[in-house]
Amino acid sequence: MAKHCEILSSFKKILPDFDLQSKDHIDMLLVILVKVADISNEARPMEVSEPWLNCLLEEFFNQGDTEKMEGLPVGPFMDREKVTKPMSQIGFIEFILLPLFEALAQLFPIIEEHIVVSVRNALKYYTDMHDALEREKEQSFAS
Repeated sequence: MAKHCEILSSFKKILPDFDLQSKDHIDMLLVILVKVADISNEARPMEVSEPWLNCLLEEFFNQGDTEKMEGLPVGPFMDREKVTKPMSQIGFIEFILLPLFEALAQLFPIIEEHIVVSVRNALKYYTDMHDALEREKEQSFAS
């Protein structure tokens, strides 16, 4: 993920003049396709993606717990006392997934219907979940 923005930026630069005959363009497309495959969980139906997300978050939180016990700084998104599932997903979808999938959809428009829409639905799901949790917090503070 460290080079995500750099890779996406390079891909966006070649999109207007993408050439299937260009080895450089094909190489960049292959990098993008591997990235998409690697982080595509939220493009799947919620009943498939959410259990995987729960496992991933638990792995992150276990690492954060270990870091705390060893007196180390806790990595981002790894502190179970500060991170919520919707909070982690909203940022990930908005800033990582959607820009990547939307760029790929410029080259392959069919992706819009089959992947980008699913990712937008996941964003709405987690945004609604976040809003519900915030309302719940407000109500518990008010009583």
